[in-house]
Amino acid sequence: MNQKRIPIDTNIITNKAVKIYEKIDNQLPSTSANKVPFIASHGWFEKFKKRHSLRNLKLKGEQATADTDAARQYPQKFAEIIAAKSYTPDQVFNADESGLYWKKMPEKTFIAKHSKSVPGHKTAKDRITILFCSNASGDYIMKPLVINKSKQPRSFKGININDTRK
Repeated sequence: MNQKRIPIDTNIITNKAVKIYEKIDNQLPSTSANKVPFIASHGWFEKFKKRHSLRNLKLKGEQATADTDAARQYPQKFAEIIAAKSYTPDQVFNADESGLYWKKMPEKTFIAKHSKSVPGHKTAKDRITILFCSNASGDYIMKPLVINKSKQPRSFKGININDTRK
């Protein structure tokens, strides 16, 4: 499922384990009339995770939605466009944005063994967006463009913020 970029959780794994057990159980000859059915309990799942060295990770960013097939095919298509239009490396530009959380605090900390917890804090989300741009030859590198507040935030996508009707 991970190779297909489909996230899995505890319920998916335990349900699949029960189905596998039932399939195997139906194929084997019955040895006892009082068989105890298999239950994928929390304890079973914890031992399963330990036995197979599984850990739970948070999915980040756009990595989970990346179209890897299109990314593999695009360099060839892009080279054909450049050749057809006779572009030079001075005429081909690339721009990309990056977010910088300039007040972000670390998410983990070290505490003494005898301490049971640490007081929490609200994470600052002060962010700027930086745009980097250069041509393919590297002869022209633009100064980074910094955007502090978006004129049209993503949360207002498709909404006319200039509409004064309420």
